[in-house]
Amino acid sequence: MPFATAEDGVRIHYEVAGLEGGPPLVLHHGVYSDLQFWRQRRRGRPSYVELLGERFRLILLDARGHGLSDQPTQVEDYDFRTRVLDVLAVMGDAGVQSAHFAGYSMGAHVGMSAAIYAPQRFRSLFLGGASPYGAVDFSMTQRPWDETWPFVGELPHAHREAWGALSAAQWHFGGAIQALRTTALPYVLFAGERDAGPHRGVTRFASEQRAARPVDHFVVPHANHLEAATHLDEVVPRLVAFVDRVEAALA
Repeated sequence: MPFATAEDGVRIHYEVAGLEGGPPLVLHHGVYSDLQFWRQRRRGRPSYVELLGERFRLILLDARGHGLSDQPTQVEDYDFRTRVLDVLAVMGDAGVQSAHFAGYSMGAHVGMSAAIYAPQRFRSLFLGGASPYGAVDFSMTQRPWDETWPFVGELPHAHREAWGALSAAQWHFGGAIQALRTTALPYVLFAGERDAGPHRGVTRFASEQRAARPVDHFVVPHANHLEAATHLDEVVPRLVAFVDRVEAALA
């Protein structure tokens, strides 16, 4: 069971799966979830790992505070620069110098932060369920923690103090507008049609950037926040085609 040690000593659990020698692809889950999200079959259909593992070397991680990773309890432990360094620690432990990155919800905000703090270590970003304008467009972070805990306290690996700290830290992510405007990294943004904040943020950003730099983005029809990530028929073909295009351009 591999663990990478982060800069501050926190242990980050990860797994490697998929095609040996394939283009490396980091998969970063959302808040209150873990790396098993990518292995779950839904309605008898293949999982992300089964579908993507045929083409890519997959690096799955439990974000700090989640899954089998350590669960520090201070808000500053969940700074987004620190979370990007966690991903780099995992990549280093797995022997990967550069990788594509796919993240959903909180994982997408980590990906946006990667464009700020470590763009040289990534080949592309595929980011769903998160607004480029930050926590202001994510209603879950606006609810008082005492109201949220009863809804998440029965989830696997739930930890009241750790999850309270990471939830508070979400408010400190003010967005990545300038990074996405100026980065040389290819990226895709997407959101569910009924996922109000992220949908609004993604479509607004794409509209504002239309003249300067067209933004590759799409909307998952009729899907709310939880549903958009599980519509693999919509998401996986776009992710595969995107990474293939980037790899061809890098060749």
